[in-house]
Amino acid sequence: MAFDASALVLAVLGAFIVVDVQVGSGDYGQWLMVSRYYSGDEVPGYREFSAIPPIVPLLLALTRLVISDPLTALAAFKAFLALAFFLSVYAAGAVVFRDKAAGLLGAVCTFFVADRYLGLFAFGGLLQLTSIVFICLAVAAFAQAGHSLRLSMRWWILGSLAIFLAVLSHVGTGVIAILTGCTVASTAAICNRHLSWSERIKALMPLFIVFLLLAPYWFMVVLPNSTEYASNSAALYYRGPSVLWQLLEEYQPTFILLWAGLASLIAGALYEALRRRVGSYVIVAAWAAAAWGFLGVTIIGSVGTSYPRLMYPILLPLAVAVGGALLLGLKGLVTMLPGLPKVAVPVAPLALAGLILLVAGPGAAESYQREARFYEVADLAQLKSLSESLDERLPGGQAILASSGDGKWIEGLTGRETLFTLPNRFSFRDYERERSIAADALLRSTFAMTNGQFFIKYFGSDDSIPVYPWIAINHGGEYIDLVGISPADSLATSGGEPLASLGALSAHDIDWQSRDGQLAVRTVHTGERRGQQVSYTQLATLNEKHASFTLVEEIDSALPIEEMQMLVRLVPGVVPASINVQGDQADLFFPRRGKSEPHIRVTIPEGSGTLELVAEGILVQTRGSNRLEVRFSFVPTAENINDPAILPPTQLVEDYNIGAALLLEGPPLRERIARLEALGFTVERRVGPYVVMVAPNLPEPILVTRDYTASRRQKRAIDAHKRYGSGDRV
Repeated sequence: MAFDASALVLAVLGAFIVVDVQVGSGDYGQWLMVSRYYSGDEVPGYREFSAIPPIVPLLLALTRLVISDPLTALAAFKAFLALAFFLSVYAAGAVVFRDKAAGLLGAVCTFFVADRYLGLFAFGGLLQLTSIVFICLAVAAFAQAGHSLRLSMRWWILGSLAIFLAVLSHVGTGVIAILTGCTVASTAAICNRHLSWSERIKALMPLFIVFLLLAPYWFMVVLPNSTEYASNSAALYYRGPSVLWQLLEEYQPTFILLWAGLASLIAGALYEALRRRVGSYVIVAAWAAAAWGFLGVTIIGSVGTSYPRLMYPILLPLAVAVGGALLLGLKGLVTMLPGLPKVAVPVAPLALAGLILLVAGPGAAESYQREARFYEVADLAQLKSLSESLDERLPGGQAILASSGDGKWIEGLTGRETLFTLPNRFSFRDYERERSIAADALLRSTFAMTNGQFFIKYFGSDDSIPVYPWIAINHGGEYIDLVGISPADSLATSGGEPLASLGALSAHDIDWQSRDGQLAVRTVHTGERRGQQVSYTQLATLNEKHASFTLVEEIDSALPIEEMQMLVRLVPGVVPASINVQGDQADLFFPRRGKSEPHIRVTIPEGSGTLELVAEGILVQTRGSNRLEVRFSFVPTAENINDPAILPPTQLVEDYNIGAALLLEGPPLRERIARLEALGFTVERRVGPYVVMVAPNLPEPILVTRDYTASRRQKRAIDAHKRYGSGDRV
């Protein structure tokens, strides 16, 4: 009883550490939103809920029936999950090694030494945590069945049921759960000498039935909805195996636990194998083989998954093995010290658990608090109040524009559709990427276009004519901004003196079109210089099939043009690793991101001008011509992120039916307010770190008559508006 009581106390301590920091951002808002689907509340119309394993959202929905406040319900669910996690690891270790002391030591090592499990609570990995809990319970049940002297079907049934629930909790960890069920159950059944072969087959029947029940779900739901994520090049590029090893190494206690677990497991399994008996370490080895085998196959197959998330299932059996090894070492030490009272035998593991807690606990708690605060939104209470207020006032079907962390919470708290950015490495669906690009275009530009390899965003405007294009490239499946062309740096000279810059002239016209596999945006600025009319045209062209972007600037004037120049500036805050200028081309390399260094090449037609390296970037000059052409290209490192599209902000507001925006205080705020005000939004109020902008008289969506390239999602929105009008969710 002493070990059970100690385990419960430590589990409560772990739960207190977890709930001591208020639920932040990460995935908490998302799971709250999915739970609304199971409780029958309003949910965003664009979401696909069948692809999300149902156990956690369903349990969270049940929690919300008891606790009406969603934030309190989340905190309670998080505390319960922390208790369940610690106690499930304790149960697995205690049953496998037939000693509760081993379970206690293994649970302490898992929860307080390997801080990565607390990290799951920090960013809201509730689905994976729940799946891990069921895996531990399954291992405990199968181990108990394997230790039994006779056939005890209840343990085989409970273990199989736990595997079933683990698969329905998290997709990736669910695969490991299936493998763990196969290896551990088979080891326990086949190697139990007290069972006949007919009894062994009977023992495995519940697990076989579970696999039959899971097969339709797996082939009809999981696999079809996992192919997009498994082929996500950004996940593999930025969160590949190297990142997994880096995270395992960076926190020393976790690193020590990793190698101590491997050593304990190998030594223990070899010891039992040499004596031709199947004991505790063989069972843990079967568990570890499932987890590490899945990792190996995933790496060999170059599956595009988040490899850092695999550290949790691969560390778990090693931590349990360390618990068994520590207990074995303590027992050996006690026998080597004669004269010790009998009470030393049970007290020694408790004392060691307390020592581990004192040494590693504060560091683990501090690491968790630091990571949890990193994911926190600016002001969750204020965000909740503003979200509910906007939801009550906005007409049905209107969406809210927000940042990524805030957007998930708005959807979770109100069920109202929100447009927000989301890194491609964490996205699962095409529509998520399309919506993210639309949100990025609205929040960070006055006009944009993309072909899946380039994302051209215009910053700044003059009378609704966009200027200052920033060039982002698809680097490993994520868009990263590298260079831009300021209108003040596009200059023509005449008579030995500057004639006009693009930025000094008045905006006159803009036009865009998609034709012959190309997206093109043409802007015209005009003015009078030296008594003559001057027209400065900038034509930006994206090739839909190639990773190339061409910018042509041409000046029309009766005055002779001696020279034209353009400065390709580095984006603020971006420092290149190296720049190489040779003849008609310049290669810019930037610090490593993901697997490689981003690289962009700037070229001009042969003999048309010169390229010169200057402090701000690359200066392009041409003499004796009124036309300057610059081409940007790179070697693609990933498939197209999205469909080719021209993204006028007014059309995006209509397509996604934006009725309000919730902005955060910070350096970009003034520019974002100006962009949204140009679209008809007005600042309604400032509350804490938030600025609320609304479009009270948002007009009915009107389809543009220009040659506008819409994405699949946008076309669906336009078609739905034709059928149902703006009041219905699309």
